[in-house]
Parts: sequence; structure tokens; C-alpha cells
Amino acid sequence: MEKAAEAVGAIAIRKESPAIAVGQFLFEKGFAPARVYGTAVRRPEPANALGILWGSKPCLKRILGLIPIRVPRPFIGVIWFDNPFAGAGPGCWAINSYGPDHYNNLLRFARELALEYGVEVRVKSVSKEERIEQFFA
Repeated sequence: MEKAAEAVGAIAIRKESPAIAVGQFLFEKGFAPARVYGTAVRRPEPANALGILWGSKPCLKRILGLIPIRVPRPFIGVIWFDNPFAGAGPGCWAINSYGPDHYNNLLRFARELALEYGVEVRVKSVSKEERIEQFFA
């Protein structure tokens, strides 16, 4: 009987995924959150990683001045919150940078993340090739 009372009186502590808060932080800093393969998300969901798109709003071009067409944004990296292979875990996040032009921007962003969330953030250039936003689900 005592064990049941302890279980009823116990408080469950649920920790929010950092992906949700960091997704909002990305918008504030001029980026957009995405899935790890480069598809933009409107509202980040709990996950162990979040893609990073350059530019907080979708790019549109018009054909013949009438028909709007979405233009893919640069997919500049992925931030890992919990992935031992990427070097991320409790208290230490990792950002993988794609393309030669985005490393320095992500390094500045990592410093801001570290100050805002009190974690160590490591940035690593993993690809010299540019990647772009994907539009499939």
C-alpha cells in the first residue's frame, strides 16, 4: 500500500525538447528551422536534431509576373541535441555546417546559442558542397 501512495504522490518532471525553443530562436536570428534533410517546418516538434535554412521566410519568384514559384533556400546545416556520433549530448550540442560560405555564420550563431541556453556548442564543417531546401515531405 505504501508503494502505491508513493507513486500517486510522485511528481513526473517532463523536460521540453530543445528543438522547440531553438526553432523559435532560429526565426529570431533570421534563419528557419527544418527537418534534418532540409524540408522547412512551421513549428518545430520535439526531436534530437533540427535543420537550419538560410532566411526566415520562403523565397518566391514570379513567372511572367503572375505565377509565384518557391525558390529553395540554402540548407546550411543541422544542429544535433542528442547524437553521440555527432558529438552531441547533455550539455553539448553539435552543428554540422554545409557549404564553404556558411561556417562563419554558424559559428556566430553557435556562440549566441551557447550564451542563451548555457550549453557548449561545437561547429564542424562536414561538406564543402552547397545544399538546398527540399520541398517533399
